This record gives sequence, structure tokens and C-alpha cells, in this order.
Amino acid sequence: MSHNLTKFSRMFEEILSRRKEGILGYNRAKLAVLMVQLMEASITAYDFPRRKTLWYTERKIEQTKELGLGIKESLEKYGYG
Repeated sequence: MSHNLTKFSRMFEEILSRRKEGILGYNRAKLAVLMVQLMEASITAYDFPRRKTLWYTERKIEQTKELGLGIKESLEKYGYG
């Protein structure tokens, strides 16, 4: 994943640059955090199951449903590499 570091960094900068009036909204903040997690995963050994947003496609938190990237399902379907 190290070749993706530049892509994730670029997306992070783009998210931050599109904030309105100097305020980063909730959804953009979540997306920025997701990019930071992907950058971390690109440069170090990473325990994906601990990062629920990356690992699962969706999960329930109390009464709400949170969407994720679903790396678990992708690995099960396509394998690694």
C-alpha cells in the first residue's frame, strides 16, 4: 500500500482545502480521519480489524448505522495481492 500514500495525502489536503469559512464539517472531518488512517496503514504494519471504519462495510452503533470501507469483505472476495 505504500504507493498509495501520495494519493491518500492528496485526498487529505483536498478535504481540508474545501472547508467553508474555516470550519470543517462533521462528515468532512470523518473523511479526513479516514485518510489519516489509510496513510498510517500505507507506511506501517497495521491491525485493520481494530479500525472498524476501515474493516467493516457497515456497523451499528446504538441507533445509527455507520458505513465503512469494507476491507474485510474485499479480502474475503478477492484475496490479498
